[in-house]
Amino acid sequence: MKLRVLTLLTAALFGALGAALRVFTENDLLSDFSSEAALILINVVGSACLGAITVYCEERPASCLDFLLNKGVGTGLLGSFTTFSALSLLCLNHDFVSGTCYMALSITLGAAAALAAMRLSKRLLQNSYH
Repeated sequence: MKLRVLTLLTAALFGALGAALRVFTENDLLSDFSSEAALILINVVGSACLGAITVYCEERPASCLDFLLNKGVGTGLLGSFTTFSALSLLCLNHDFVSGTCYMALSITLGAAAALAAMRLSKRLLQNSYH
């Protein structure tokens, strides 16, 4: 029971940070980009980060740091930083073809970024063990 409460609180705290980071990134850092480009870029960067964290947590023995990375940063921060609901709303505000293209582009680039980050992370971790 204590672990569930800790998991919930960790994800909620980091989720709030991720939402704030997304708003800051979209409104301040990427203000010169269109909302479509900013959202896709945020999703791609977040997916790459999640890929790297996933490999790091899988390759190392379980620890408190892994818990914070997995539940806090992975589920909470990156889950709210990269948001499918905002992408869905963006797609609904465009015609069907444009909306479908935005959705496909975000998912494809996000998956590619996660895969590339996972491969790079595995290689870096293997090199650090030798």
